[in-house]
Amino acid sequence: MNYKQLLNDNWYFQYKSKWKTSKVPGSVHLDLLFHNEIKDPFKGTNEKDVKWIGERDWDYRLNFKPEKKIFEQKYIFITFEGIDTYSDVFLNGQKILSTNNMFHPWTADVKPFLKTDLNELVVKFRSPIKEIVPKMQELGYELPADNDQAGKTSPHTRKAPYHYGWDWGPSLVTSGIWKNVILFGYDEFHFRELMISNLFCDEKLAKLNMELSIFSELNTPITITISELKYNIDEKINFLLEKGQNYIQEELLVKNPNLWWPAGHGEQPTYNFVVEVASKQTKVDKSRKIGIRKIFIKREQSEKGKSFEVHVNDVPIFSKGANWIPADSFTTRLEKDDYEKLIIAAREANMNTLRIWGGGIYEPDIFYELCDKYGMMVWQDFMFACSMYPADKNFLLAVEKEVRFQVSRLKSHSCIILWCGNNEIASGWLSWGWKEELPSKVYDDYEILFHQLLPDLCNELDPLRLYWPSSPGHDLQLPKKDQIYGSGDNHYWGVWHSGEPFEAFEENVGRFMSEYGMQSFPNNETIDLFASEKDKKIDSEVMNFHQKASLGTSNLMMYVEKYYLVPENFEKVVLLSQIMQGEAIKSAVEAHRRNMPFC
Repeated sequence: MNYKQLLNDNWYFQYKSKWKTSKVPGSVHLDLLFHNEIKDPFKGTNEKDVKWIGERDWDYRLNFKPEKKIFEQKYIFITFEGIDTYSDVFLNGQKILSTNNMFHPWTADVKPFLKTDLNELVVKFRSPIKEIVPKMQELGYELPADNDQAGKTSPHTRKAPYHYGWDWGPSLVTSGIWKNVILFGYDEFHFRELMISNLFCDEKLAKLNMELSIFSELNTPITITISELKYNIDEKINFLLEKGQNYIQEELLVKNPNLWWPAGHGEQPTYNFVVEVASKQTKVDKSRKIGIRKIFIKREQSEKGKSFEVHVNDVPIFSKGANWIPADSFTTRLEKDDYEKLIIAAREANMNTLRIWGGGIYEPDIFYELCDKYGMMVWQDFMFACSMYPADKNFLLAVEKEVRFQVSRLKSHSCIILWCGNNEIASGWLSWGWKEELPSKVYDDYEILFHQLLPDLCNELDPLRLYWPSSPGHDLQLPKKDQIYGSGDNHYWGVWHSGEPFEAFEENVGRFMSEYGMQSFPNNETIDLFASEKDKKIDSEVMNFHQKASLGTSNLMMYVEKYYLVPENFEKVVLLSQIMQGEAIKSAVEAHRRNMPFC
C-alpha cells in the first residue's frame, strides 16, 4: 500500500523576530488575527491598517518526525496542495520548491533529504506585490486592473484577483499555506488521478469515459477493478504499466441509467465508482461519484441572433441563479456546513445555476460535490477578471499547469455545464477605453491566452463541454465588437451603473443574462458587526469605507429616493434599500421569464 502522512499541524510563522503558532491551511492574516497582532480587518476602518501585510515577506516553519511507514517506501514525495503564492520551500536546508501559482499543487521528491528523526520544513514567502513591481517597470505600460487597490500588480500573478480588492469587498493581499501539506510514499506506482466523465446517455444506455493517471517506477502488470455496488457494476481490466507516466482510458457502459437532473426538474442520483489498481505487491484505490446526464449548450442561428440555451438530457432548462463569489475573504475558515447552507439557500430560492465568477478561486471539491448533490448547475469561469493579462512564456506555462490541474480535477462533476475563459475582459478592451490607451500587443496576448491556449486545453481535456471565451460574449471567435443582445450571454448593468429605471430591464433582455443586479445595504445585524452606534449614518466614515462600489452610496440612495419616501431612521433606510433591491431583481427576473424561450 502507498502511505500518506498529513503535515498540517504544529506550524509556526515568524513575526517581530518571534515564532508564533500558525494554523494550516490558513493565511498570514488569520494567524496575525489569532495572536491579536492586528484588529479584525472587517470592523470599522481597520482594513486600511493591515495593508502592510501584503507588502512584506513571511517565513513559516514546521518541525516534524516522519512516521516509520514512510521510510518503508522506496519513493518519498511532499505535496503542497495550495501555496499562496510566491515562495521558496526548504527541507533541512535544501531548497525543494519555488512556487508562483496558488491554483495548483506543488510536489517535490524529498527522499534524498528526509531524516528519520526531526526534520525542518521552511516556507519563505515573498510579497506578491513587491515581486511584480520590477516586471511592471520593465513593461513600460500598466495593464488595467481597476479593482486592484494594491498597486495594480494582480494581472501578473496567478493569485485570486479579489485578494487585491473589488467593488464588493476589501483589499486583503494574503500569503500562506492555504491547502493541505502531505508527505507520501510508494514502492511501485503512484495513482495520481481518476476521472469519469459523460460521453453519451439516454434512458436506455450511458457511455462513460474513465481515465486513470498513474506514474510508475517500473514496468509491471496491473489489474484494474471498476465497481459500483448499488448498480451491480463490476469490471476488470489487465494493463501493463510502463516506467514513467501512464494514461489509461476505458469506456464504461451503464444500462438503463438513472439520470441526474438540475434542481426543479428531477432527482440527482449519483453512481459511486470505486477503482482499484493492483499489482502483485501494491493495491491502491480511488472513488469518484458521478451523476449521469447529457449536457449541451444549444447555439442556434435565427433571424433574432444566436441562442444560448442549456439542455440537460435533451430538455431545455431555464437557468435561474446567481454569480458566486468566495464566501469569505479568507476561504480557509469556511467549513462544509457553510457551503451547504449557502447552496441549500440557493436551491430554496428556486435557483438551479451558480456561475463561479472569474475574480475568485476555483472552489474546493466539497462545493462541487454539494452542487452535484443538490442539482445546482455550475458555469465555471477560469480565474481571470476585469484585467488584461500578459502572455509571456513563463506566464503561459503557469496558466497551462493550472488549467490542466483544474479541468482534470473538476470535469467528472455532473454539475459543470461549461468552461468560460474570463469575466468581462473582451468588454473591457472593446468598450472601457483600454484599446485606445494600450498597444495592440495587449490584445494579441489576450488572443493567445483566451482563443488559443485555453480552448486548446479544454478541447484536449474535456472536449464535450463548451468552452466560451469571455462573459459576456457572442461568439467563439476573437470579438471585434462588445456584447450583442440577441446572441450569446449578456451582462446588463444599465440599471445600477447607468442609473436607468427598473423598467429598462424590460428593454434589455438577452439570450442568457449572466450578470445583472442592484446594490443594497447589508442587514442591520451585519452592520452591527462592523459599525458602532455613532457610525450608523448613511454617510459616516465607516459606512463610506465599507462602500466599495465606485458609484458609491449616492447611487444607491438615488434608487431608494426614486421609488420610496425615505425615512429619517437609519435602520429603516437600510431595510428600505433591501426592499428596493428586491423589487429591482424581481423586475429583471420577470422580464427574463416573460421572454422565454428567447431568453
